[in-house]
Amino acid sequence: MKATGIVRKIDNLGRVVIPKELRRNLNIDEGTNLEIFVDRKGKVILKKYSPLAEIELLDDYVETLAKTTECDAMVVDTEKVIASSINNLNHKLGKGTLEALEQRKTILIEKAGAEEICKDCGHDDCPIQSAVISPIIRHGDIFGAVILSSADKTLGEYEMTIARAAANILAKQARV
Repeated sequence: MKATGIVRKIDNLGRVVIPKELRRNLNIDEGTNLEIFVDRKGKVILKKYSPLAEIELLDDYVETLAKTTECDAMVVDTEKVIASSINNLNHKLGKGTLEALEQRKTILIEKAGAEEICKDCGHDDCPIQSAVISPIIRHGDIFGAVILSSADKTLGEYEMTIARAAANILAKQARV
């Protein structure tokens, strides 16, 4: 990504306004958590913060979830896959996943189409037959979702219950 610099003044409350065009290009929406770093040279660095990525043993949790349910398991933040039992880390979220986050409820997708779960999965015909997406919500804020999926079986109420429970556990673990 090309370095972009803009000069801004700090107001009397210590706030700095990030221009709309820059927020749009970086997908920074109202309410997006940002982490502030100061490096050794005194540079101030803003980085998107994902509370889920900070959870210790998240990869182990996802692997255990996959083995227990005999499904593929993923944990996503609001933009991309952050932990997965299959090889799709950092893939952007597809429309089905974004829809589940927006609706704030667990949904079952019975036949996933291309880019339903992950936007850039690389498959023209999505191999996922069925998926459950359960949002991770804490104090009214959406942090991401737990996704269980399968290429060879239809998921149902059991997987929805497990995904909801997993999302609730991760919501309690997320540091705000």
